Amino acid sequence: MEYLSDLGAVPRGMHRPHDPGSGPTFVRGRGAWLWDSDGKDYIDLTSSYSSLNFGHSHPELVRVAQEQLATLPHLTGAPTPWRNELCRRLAELAPMRKPLKTWLCTTGARAIEAAWKIAFARKPGTILAFDQGFHGRSISTSLISQTARLPILDPDSASIGSNPLPFPQCLTCPFGEKPTTCSLPCFESIERILEERGEEISAVIVEPAIGARGYLFAPDRFFHRLREWTESSNVLLIADEIQTGLGRLGSLFASESQGWQPDLIVLGKSLGGGLVPISAVIGSSTLMDLLEPGMESETFAGDPLGCRIALSVLDMLDSPLFARVNLIGERFRYNIMKGMDPQNVIVEGAGCTAIIEFFPQMPHHGRQLAGEFARKARENGVLVHRTGPQQNRIVLLPPFVITDTEIETAIERLRRCT
Repeated sequence: MEYLSDLGAVPRGMHRPHDPGSGPTFVRGRGAWLWDSDGKDYIDLTSSYSSLNFGHSHPELVRVAQEQLATLPHLTGAPTPWRNELCRRLAELAPMRKPLKTWLCTTGARAIEAAWKIAFARKPGTILAFDQGFHGRSISTSLISQTARLPILDPDSASIGSNPLPFPQCLTCPFGEKPTTCSLPCFESIERILEERGEEISAVIVEPAIGARGYLFAPDRFFHRLREWTESSNVLLIADEIQTGLGRLGSLFASESQGWQPDLIVLGKSLGGGLVPISAVIGSSTLMDLLEPGMESETFAGDPLGCRIALSVLDMLDSPLFARVNLIGERFRYNIMKGMDPQNVIVEGAGCTAIIEFFPQMPHHGRQLAGEFARKARENGVLVHRTGPQQNRIVLLPPFVITDTEIETAIERLRRCT
């Protein structure tokens, strides 16, 4: 690609060829819009992988950030009213049995690592994840995602690895089940793995919907069964809601809308409003107090700037603006389906998402079509996310602030891609 020659001192490993925004050099953003260095406009339907649920440069978040920058932007580890209030509010909002406490971190990966430390402090052992899950790119979280083991628990796990748990494949169910009548035969293989390794398992981590790998959905009953097994087996259940929480799937906590209670909930991405990296782990007071002072800390975790912005994000999630998120998703799904061949394309989603899967029974062909769709979308001024286990899925994650007129513009541009 020609634009790679312009990277200069930027290492090629920092280039993200899979990223929908890879190519143009962006210089400005506002709400649902981005502009590149040539002045071309784009409607951003990726929201930076749900880090920008309230769009680019939201004026209220910018105002709050400027105010805090002028007073006290940073302290390391020191109590501040904003840190105390953010921990209290997240603990109050989380859908688990009280009392709860909140541990603040910077990135999603660091919050996953903090959750793992808490689980390990309670019961040393292995952390199991699902095969399509994604929990970060640090060494530890990469190994959780790819081999479902952590090297600190087993020095040989980086080379030996371990089979992760199979996440349900509902669109192409190998058992021929239908969502409305499914008896979850897929859980039997999961249960066998769990039973075989029950004594060594410290925790199971799962996303309420597989986010980065394609927004894959499982029946609510699947999570209920998983919760029942972990409770009866003295294993912690961790909900990674870094991408799917804070309203993306239509409710503040996705696990709550599905009807199950994790032991730990991990949040991140849009908690910082796209202005700062901030993340959190929420769990029972008993669990959270297992970590002694000094066992987990970060220089920038819970600083005044990040906490002040996160508090404003929570305020916005409690405003009439948030009431539109389900309608936004429904409108995209309905209008996109009208322009697609139902024999070869599936359109699904929940909350403020819309997912297009091309040729689920012929993934190689679907992969080509999804690639062409993503390329044409960018040429027509719309950023979409091509993803999925077979790379044949297009995910739309519109910001919550997108207007009706902008939705119409985005749909009109997307229709040129088919």
